[in-house]
Amino acid sequence: MANLRWIRNLAIFLILSNFLVFALLLDLSALHGYAQLAERVRIYETMRANILEKESNNQLGGRVLLNAKERVVNELIMLEKQHELELGLKNISHFQVAQHFFRSFEKIGNTTLFQNLKTMPKGGVLHAHDMALCSSEYLLSLTYREHLWICVAKSETQEYKMLRFSLLQPQHEESCEWSLLSELRQSVLSDAVDKKLLAQLTMYPLEHFPNEDTVWKRFRSIFRLVVGLLTYAPVWSDYIYKALEEFYADGVQYLEIRSVLPILYDLSGGNYTLLNTTRVMRDADLRFRASYPDWIGSRLIYAPTRKVSDARFVEYLGNALLLKSHFPDYFAGFDLVGWEDEGRPLHDYARELLALQDEIHFYFHAGETNWYGTNTDENLLDAVLLGTKRIGHGLALLKHPEVLQLARLRNVAIEINPISNQVLQYIGDLRTHPASVLFAVNYPVVIASDDPSFWKATPLTHDFYMAFMVIASRKADLGLLKQLASNSITYGAFSGNEREAAFEKWHKRWNQWIDNINTKL
Repeated sequence: MANLRWIRNLAIFLILSNFLVFALLLDLSALHGYAQLAERVRIYETMRANILEKESNNQLGGRVLLNAKERVVNELIMLEKQHELELGLKNISHFQVAQHFFRSFEKIGNTTLFQNLKTMPKGGVLHAHDMALCSSEYLLSLTYREHLWICVAKSETQEYKMLRFSLLQPQHEESCEWSLLSELRQSVLSDAVDKKLLAQLTMYPLEHFPNEDTVWKRFRSIFRLVVGLLTYAPVWSDYIYKALEEFYADGVQYLEIRSVLPILYDLSGGNYTLLNTTRVMRDADLRFRASYPDWIGSRLIYAPTRKVSDARFVEYLGNALLLKSHFPDYFAGFDLVGWEDEGRPLHDYARELLALQDEIHFYFHAGETNWYGTNTDENLLDAVLLGTKRIGHGLALLKHPEVLQLARLRNVAIEINPISNQVLQYIGDLRTHPASVLFAVNYPVVIASDDPSFWKATPLTHDFYMAFMVIASRKADLGLLKQLASNSITYGAFSGNEREAAFEKWHKRWNQWIDNINTKL
């Protein structure tokens, strides 16, 4: 019995010993597993931090070094930005920038961030059209001048179709009837006339249109309404000067105006040409420079419509050469404007444009479309091959990686117009704007306003605000804003010496702005 008990105890001992050994091995294995997992987590977190840091450094403005004073301002700017973004992250309905501009611009204008951006020296606007520069309130004030006639539609809507200064009633129009505006204001309540005029001078408040045809029909109706008002010779001079004042007040120091160069008129039937139109613009700029020494200047990009015959296009190029010879310091280059989907593609005019490639600088609108694989988006390729210095809009650029690579190789900047893209229904929520990718890869872009008057926007601040808040990364800071302002001078139509002087004027105002904010803190 004793032997059996001894054998049983030995068996139990062996079993327990093996169990302890097994348990010990499990513990060692677990410790090894924990150590291995910890190493994996460390590598993962390190790689994640490195990638995010690399992306941050490589994005637009990511390598801009801020001095001590700028870093203080940056903290303020970023607190304001993060505050607005946090509201959106908690409840998207409270995030103004994700909404249509017409629903958000008044609230945006009341934010501290917007007020700081408004006074910020933003460099230049390199993409703005002649008939849509000044505020609609200023345009309304012009309608109180003498001898202004208005053509009212014969339809039930009684829309205002055209405006024209004249001593006598203008020629008969089939679709509308002419009346002196002063008499219309007497027969109808003046406030009602002004309210209706203001409604027709902008796209506001119409957020949605059935298709591109209707949105562009509405857009072009504004041009038709204002052209007779603005091309009256005494008004054109005042209008251009007022435009410079409004842009300057919005933190802009340089402006490139795309103009169709409409032929001016007066009450006595004066004989005007596009040279007269240009001279008035140039003289307004010279007067403005004399009054505002830190104003860098303005320049003309001659930009007639893109939907014309070959013969008419050759005439356009002749005009461009004429302008260059008469105004070498004011004429910047050539473009074609109008609804790109409807107009003729650049490829149609390639031969004529190549012949003048060394004589005239090109600044082509291209890729302002939602189509893919059409003549419209392929305008991007033709623009780059034809030697364009910049591309206007370029919304379809990401759909053409070879063109994007070639454009970057040739250092072709893209003119981004956020609010225009939304109002004309190319983009809905601006968080989805394709320019976000360009920002992420540090592609050379500039922010412009296109036709700010037509969407009740400021000359540039609203577009800067939109770009900073949602097109750029949430983490993009003052370095981005400084880079965007700097880009507008880097890619402006300057010679070497002019660019250096322009940078000097901008840097001076930038430093003053930084000092002013620091003083208030």
